[in-house]
Amino acid sequence: ATITVILASAFLLGTIATFAEPAVATLTILGGSIPYSKAPLLFDFLNQRTTLVLFLAAAGVGIGAIQGIHRFVKGRSLKVTIMPGLILCIVLTLIAAFDKNARDIIGVAWDAGGITTGTVTAPLVLALGVGMARVLGKGDTGMSGFGIITLCSIWPIALVLGAALLFFWTGMLMTPAQFARLPAAPP
Repeated sequence: ATITVILASAFLLGTIATFAEPAVATLTILGGSIPYSKAPLLFDFLNQRTTLVLFLAAAGVGIGAIQGIHRFVKGRSLKVTIMPGLILCIVLTLIAAFDKNARDIIGVAWDAGGITTGTVTAPLVLALGVGMARVLGKGDTGMSGFGIITLCSIWPIALVLGAALLFFWTGMLMTPAQFARLPAAPP
């Protein structure tokens, strides 16, 4: 039960830190500059689904925090821990890259992974990793938390890419008719 509480706390800390990140507000600003006709999926995600992108990035950071803590508890190698998420990100990126309609979302997905290097998330996640390493007796240096930020960067990429591909393949994105009904932006 104790490990469950620790992992749940790591998830909550990771997600809450992401919501506090000031760089997240730029998603809305970027969305206004995307022409729907050139990149419908990207327009949809940056204008209509910015909250979803934020939630996916936050959940990804939380998953990475859980994976990082679990790595310390089990004493696993960083290389072995990173590989599944990294392989998933590469596969999803390749799938999106070969689809002319989905490739526009790749940059946003990989930028979502960069949210963990922000002024709020990075120090909190790093402190979580270093603290857990110390409590578990796994390290006494600042390098003992090494890798947790990488883990927290991988999963937002995978979640945003996965969701974008799912929305595109199922047709759950803004149609041209829905775009035409949007109120025009003020001059």
